[in-house]
Amino acid sequence: MFKDKSLLTSAAASADDASLTTQIVDTFYKIYGTHPGFRVNHAKGVVAEGSFVATPAASALSRAALFDGSSIRVTVRFSNDGGLPSVPDGAPSNPKGMAIKFHMPGGAEVDIVLLAVKFFPVASGEEFRDLLVAISESPTDAPKPTKLDQFAASHPTFPAAFATATTPDSFADEEYRGIDAFVFVDKAGHRQAVRYIMAPEKLVHLTADEAARKPPDFLVDDLPRRIAKRPVVFHLKAQLAAAGDQTRDPSQPWPDNRQVVDLGVLTLDKPVADSLEGPRAGIEVLQWARVSRRAAHAEGSSPAAASAWAWHGSLRIFEEACTSCHRWTGVSLLTSYATLTGSRQSTIKTPLTSRRS
Repeated sequence: MFKDKSLLTSAAASADDASLTTQIVDTFYKIYGTHPGFRVNHAKGVVAEGSFVATPAASALSRAALFDGSSIRVTVRFSNDGGLPSVPDGAPSNPKGMAIKFHMPGGAEVDIVLLAVKFFPVASGEEFRDLLVAISESPTDAPKPTKLDQFAASHPTFPAAFATATTPDSFADEEYRGIDAFVFVDKAGHRQAVRYIMAPEKLVHLTADEAARKPPDFLVDDLPRRIAKRPVVFHLKAQLAAAGDQTRDPSQPWPDNRQVVDLGVLTLDKPVADSLEGPRAGIEVLQWARVSRRAAHAEGSSPAAASAWAWHGSLRIFEEACTSCHRWTGVSLLTSYATLTGSRQSTIKTPLTSRRS
């Protein structure tokens, strides 16, 4: 009887999630219009390939295969925020994105998505939907205060988050953050909540005037030219949570004085020639998927990770990578939540499914 009741509760929750998914995607279309073949959000981007090698400090923190020190192939996509494929790269308050697919030995894949903001503007999927609705109902000629003005007043993390978004001189010279928390498990079974940081070799930001004077595609044009001259290098780092730090709310950053550990070096040495055309090849994908072993790096390949469920865009909205032709499709990953079996709820920010085509 209890089992049947649990199944009914799960089905009801799934229906609610599906409804919220539809509301968010429909509102994206209302804001940006329909652009067939492009993702709803982060429509414009560029792809490169390379490798990742973890540090001994990473293997001490997590028993996951991702951090065993071997060289792992990666496919990386950098992107602009928003659903306009032609958005200028220097548009103000436009957070840049970085999605990494780690191609593990044996065919498994691990994915991480990062944003160039210090924290997410809202705490939940419902709040994100409400933010989008407020944007859609606040045209330039709307009376003041607009719905967006009212939302910003009641959700101060929204303007504060976008205030941390600046325009880099290159996708290679930006810092990207995993705004949600993972739980690492080491060889002794010790659990440590972390948030990812992807740090460049140097951080270079433009002023608003400098960004406005740049060509509309200066970031996507720069990356392949830069890689052709020399590999682009990032350091994947982990900010460690201290006792009492919450792991559920992506709009609440941890204090800057938390310990940061260098997890490894990401090297990009091959631009993908057709990556600007790639989004036109795909379709948007809304699907349910089990995290399974693709999220096992977060739990050190534990059984808990193998049975976890993830909610992307707070709704299990997934981004697909057509890795054989390097063309990325799907819906931007915004806020995600995961319930880890046998543990307290934690938040995760990563696309977890992909298909070859």
